[in-house]
Amino acid sequence: MRVVAGERPLSVTELEKLCTAFLKLSGIREQNSRELYIDALNGELTTPLFFARHPDPQHDVWSLLRACQEHSGGIRRLTAIVRAFHRDSRPMAELDELVECLFPDEFLLPDERVELLKLLGHIDPQWLPAALRYAGPPSLLTVALDWTDPVTVVRRLEACVVVAGRPPPLLVFVDFLAHQVDAVRSAEHHRWLDQVGDRVELATSGLRDLCVAATARLDQAQQHYFVVQLQPDGVDPTSYLLSVWLQHHRTIEEPLHRDDTPLTLAEIVERLPDLLSQAHSAAGVGGGELILEFILPRSLIGQPVDQWQVDRVFPHRIGTSHPVVVRSLDRLQKRELHNEWQRKWRWLTVHGHREDPDAIYWLHHQGVRPPALRAGLLRGVPPVALAMAFPPEDKHELIADELTAALYAGMPIVLWCRNALLRQRFEREIRETLTGRGLTELPSQVLRMRREADEVEESEPLGRHLTLLWDDADRIPESFTHARLKAPQPHRHRQA
Repeated sequence: MRVVAGERPLSVTELEKLCTAFLKLSGIREQNSRELYIDALNGELTTPLFFARHPDPQHDVWSLLRACQEHSGGIRRLTAIVRAFHRDSRPMAELDELVECLFPDEFLLPDERVELLKLLGHIDPQWLPAALRYAGPPSLLTVALDWTDPVTVVRRLEACVVVAGRPPPLLVFVDFLAHQVDAVRSAEHHRWLDQVGDRVELATSGLRDLCVAATARLDQAQQHYFVVQLQPDGVDPTSYLLSVWLQHHRTIEEPLHRDDTPLTLAEIVERLPDLLSQAHSAAGVGGGELILEFILPRSLIGQPVDQWQVDRVFPHRIGTSHPVVVRSLDRLQKRELHNEWQRKWRWLTVHGHREDPDAIYWLHHQGVRPPALRAGLLRGVPPVALAMAFPPEDKHELIADELTAALYAGMPIVLWCRNALLRQRFEREIRETLTGRGLTELPSQVLRMRREADEVEESEPLGRHLTLLWDDADRIPESFTHARLKAPQPHRHRQA
């Protein structure tokens, strides 16, 4: 028996979240278009809506949603109507996810659900939210429910929309847990997955990919990040404010250092060894287990930070001791760029462990019109990586060039060669490096190339001229996630 949308009453908290999600749509906030939607909805219902009207949008939408709940499928029908006017917008996608969570359909057969709940009964309930965060859409955990309750978790995951080309989120969830239990329990989970996968006609290769992706994600969960952010001073263009923090996977950042006095690059490089030593002690990890991320403004994005010399006793290039990547400060600050970025990053987390030639867009020469490049990068998912055989222009702020086109297209990975004289070797050697490998191995492979560069006698090895922009959309620093508060603007209420 399928759950019929509209029969389950929403709690005040759930209704508040739904109301907030609807009000993010401009057509819902504006009274004339809201009346248009209500008229369209009344045309689909057996009996028209009857509800108290209010002059302000929030109270009016609240009253509208409560009236919709009295009609079977009312909220889903209203959602479908407004989707026709807000298709492909981020607020609409968030609303769709929330509605799917609040009004679930059944994915499993009754016997399959009983068996799954029995398997989950042997798992520590505190593991469930982490697995849910891995498998479900971002909005799922925003609903105020007990996410340590297996019944709640299963019901909500059953309701999630299955994206074309991806396995059902519920199966991703079960497989993720299967890799964290003992061998006997793991075999039981995988037998259940095989049975359900066979019924829903999920290819065997799809189930195998689930296992590989879960293993890779669990490996990532062990990673520690040493993050260096350089903020332009605003007065002296040669000085920067230094902030450093340590982060274990997706946990809250642990501040290590922050300067209120601007520093030159030379002074920053001089401080790095001591800060790295603090990070190793705090994290309890060795050198190779710490990933170094430099959050840089456009004015520094071309800096060879991986070649900075560290260690007073045995000076060496920092990029030969640690995986070193850069991140874009400009993109982190521009929240309107995050939607495409997160969409492509989600693809990378699911498919990035396997070789896929279509995942990389190769750019051999400058001169491509940036709007055309952005359009090409947005044509689909993939590509998720841009490989440039030349460095971006040295500019103090974002300009309409290849790198900015990649940022605006949401590319989480941009790899370029800082020495244009090596452009012929760049594509050949990077292709050889990734043969049989997925993009998720790129940071470790670039580390290998940087180390090998110290072994050869040639004057310009490629490993000394590679910059890897690796922007993890799941790890946006907390300082960039807080919405800036704006002063309320006066407005007139229109009477209904």
